[in-house]
Amino acid sequence: MNTNLIREVCVLSSDLIYSISEEKKITHFEAFELAIKNESMYFEFKNVKSLERLNMITYSKDEFNNFKRKKRVKKLIVKTLTSKQSEKLFPKDEKEQIMFAHFLFNFGFLTAINECFGGQELIVINSTSE
Repeated sequence: MNTNLIREVCVLSSDLIYSISEEKKITHFEAFELAIKNESMYFEFKNVKSLERLNMITYSKDEFNNFKRKKRVKKLIVKTLTSKQSEKLFPKDEKEQIMFAHFLFNFGFLTAINECFGGQELIVINSTSE
């Protein structure tokens, strides 16, 4: 199933750990260690089950760029950098949540997902203010 296709995607860390574990036939702890040490964040998967486990939400580059413009994500980053508090966002759906996380990751931000009665909440953490 080698398509030679390389894509930049944003996935939940738990899905990445399970996929690495499945692909390499190693424990989840070993997969976690492997992921942490991989500074390039480039992972290759050949096993269909590993790819399916990634649970990727797909979007085109144009769709991603339109999203960034529409949501003014750079403004959010500046607000977070100048604030001592974390910013909370309530994306309208999972795809929007993943695109936010993807954009923020590209700028060095970590994100966390919190499930609550009101739906999923994306928390943007400013690690430089701690």
